[in-house]
Amino acid sequence: PGAAVTAAAYLPAVNYLIVRVGSTTYAFAAAEIAELIQLPSAPRPPRQAPDWVAGVFEHRGVPVIALSMARLLGGDLEDGPGAIALLVDDQIGQVALMVDALVGIERVETSMLSNLTQRVGVVRRYFLSADRAVVGIVTPSALLAPLVQALAEQCDALTTRGDAAAAVRHDSTRARTDYRRILTLRVGTEVVALALERVERILPAAPLTSLPGDGAGFHGLADIGDVVVPVLDLRVRLEQAVSREPAVLIIVLLDAAPAGILVSEVLRIEDLPVDAFVPVAHLTSLPVVQTVRIGEGHVPLLLLERLLPNTPASFAGTGRNQAAPQTEPRSR
Repeated sequence: PGAAVTAAAYLPAVNYLIVRVGSTTYAFAAAEIAELIQLPSAPRPPRQAPDWVAGVFEHRGVPVIALSMARLLGGDLEDGPGAIALLVDDQIGQVALMVDALVGIERVETSMLSNLTQRVGVVRRYFLSADRAVVGIVTPSALLAPLVQALAEQCDALTTRGDAAAAVRHDSTRARTDYRRILTLRVGTEVVALALERVERILPAAPLTSLPGDGAGFHGLADIGDVVVPVLDLRVRLEQAVSREPAVLIIVLLDAAPAGILVSEVLRIEDLPVDAFVPVAHLTSLPVVQTVRIGEGHVPLLLLERLLPNTPASFAGTGRNQAAPQTEPRSR
């Protein structure tokens, strides 16, 4: 049988979630990941289970079976399964693919994807990341297809034994049209969210070059390899203390031009029903018109159009072969 074909194959550009498993990086089309969860610790393997079963954990009151990506991809576990779970919808229900680290999100044109001359496990295609590293693409359906029967047996066995609150099947056919995905972020001591579809890339923070005058509301320019973008430091915008901890640069599109947002930390992807999005009764100076109900709390959803100033045409998405403003590096 041929490789599984997904909707991503027909799109001009796709957002890929880049993760690390051991010392190797892989990519998943973001549209194929229902949620990304940082667990407090790696799940404990159940008794008498295949080595690719990492364990079971409970998510929103439903036990989820966790699978070791290292084992599924034929690698060795040096430090046990990772504690980051990528939730995907499978034929038997929702399962979690455990990885070691989230590297970032990168938008890749389909024309930049290449086929491997020889299949490596379930990896058939790859691309070169912004730092020129080779990243293999994993399709969850192709990864899990050979395991459908074994996964069903594991769910039945775990239910019978009562391991880790027991794995139970649940309806995986719910319509996704009434769900929205967000990316939660830490900005200083605050937790905020962005609509995931507005995110183009997630990168380590790059040094900023100062802008003349008030910078039209931005705090500097960053060279991210293929383009120079204006950057807004969200910690400054939300009046949070700017510490020496490493920052994260999120690239978004504003009026079809790339712009950057500096935050303290990327937390997780959430897949939430539309009724979890609550309008703000009284508008404030903050760039928020909705909050998102997550568990027992509410997280402000940032509206980019109110968060960022209009991107000045003089430096919006300046290409590497174009001249950026000649200014001194901004002291941090």
